[in-house]
Amino acid sequence: MGEDGLPNNPSFNDLYKIATASRRDNIMNKLEAGTEGTMTLVGSLESLKKPLVGLVRLNHGIVMPNLMEIPLPVRFIFVLFTPIISPNMDCHEVGRSFSTLMSNKVIEFCFSLFTY
Repeated sequence: MGEDGLPNNPSFNDLYKIATASRRDNIMNKLEAGTEGTMTLVGSLESLKKPLVGLVRLNHGIVMPNLMEIPLPVRFIFVLFTPIISPNMDCHEVGRSFSTLMSNKVIEFCFSLFTY
């Protein structure tokens, strides 16, 4: 290691790890304490006749490695599958809309009130 903390002959992987760590730390510093994330999964399946939707609320946020760039606990999981040919529904736009909704603190708070 050199004086600047970089390897003497840095490989691409070494540089990527350093860049990723600094970006991750920068993002983590901007988040409020207790921030939790939502995982949104969308896709199309040939075997479906109608859309299939699921929303899971976990009792406690769980850090899922390799899910996001930062180690953020995930509390909600939203899954949407649509038929391949679905002229009335674009699953990616629905997923994007749901993710936008979940970035609103009031909506997320309302979802967090539901317990079964």
